[in-house]
Amino acid sequence: MPTDGISPMLGQSTPLKLRKYEGRLSDDNFRNHVIAAIGEFLGTTLFLFYGFLAAQIINSKPDNLSDAPSLLQLIFVASAFGVSGAVNVWLFYRVSGGHLNPAITIGLTLIGAVPVTRALFLISVQLLGGILAAALVLAVTPGSLNVQTALGNATSVKQGFFLEMILTATLVLTVFMLAVEKHRTTPLAPLGIGLILFLDVLLAAQFSGGSLNPARSFGPAVVEMSFTSYHWIYWFGPIAGAVLAAAIFKVLKFLAYETAVAGQDHDGLDVYRLIDDAGGHEVDREIQLEV
Repeated sequence: MPTDGISPMLGQSTPLKLRKYEGRLSDDNFRNHVIAAIGEFLGTTLFLFYGFLAAQIINSKPDNLSDAPSLLQLIFVASAFGVSGAVNVWLFYRVSGGHLNPAITIGLTLIGAVPVTRALFLISVQLLGGILAAALVLAVTPGSLNVQTALGNATSVKQGFFLEMILTATLVLTVFMLAVEKHRTTPLAPLGIGLILFLDVLLAAQFSGGSLNPARSFGPAVVEMSFTSYHWIYWFGPIAGAVLAAAIFKVLKFLAYETAVAGQDHDGLDVYRLIDDAGGHEVDREIQLEV
């Protein structure tokens, strides 16, 4: 591989060699956990604030109108969650990873993409973000908070559980395939995540409430101090979905799925880490070279 001119280009007077880069450059220490937790707290709060606000607008309608939301209303709420999710993932993915959802964090932990310690930090602040987002909506809109997730009148607890599980699995698997797996379209991962979230909420809202996120259901329940008897499905359903997505992903990786359509996403670029031979340490830089 040609490396002539790389050392001067990077301001290095000593010879450098290249080693294929396959991991994170930063150490996984307490400082990084705190930084990621701050980003995840802000991201989860903003994400859920916009979604809750849309739900509050639709659900706080005059008593003489039908209780069932119209298709346009469902699209409005689903769009708010989808767009808010996409934007906040884009905003915070370089800070915390932009999970914004305990189920996604659990899924990433199960496939080894996030350490357990980091996951505990992130899940804690995601739940706090859900509470703060609900409290903010209550503070800035008139009337009582009306954004809680609830089963539709004809939906059983069992149906709600499995719907939450299946749709969360599609969301988490989307994160795995678009964001965790690196390819040419990875920078567009937030868009894909936002679109699947839009679709999931649109389809599930009238049946399970379309939570797909324990923080989304937990926050309003805490603010209103009102937990339904089936609140547990908004925890165990999404978590089960994360486990299912992780299992599917691990099977695909075991089968080396990327070799099934070889070269499908090859862009001719690989990422390498620079090694300072003279100093005996790795230079904390990434470059891309044509191979």
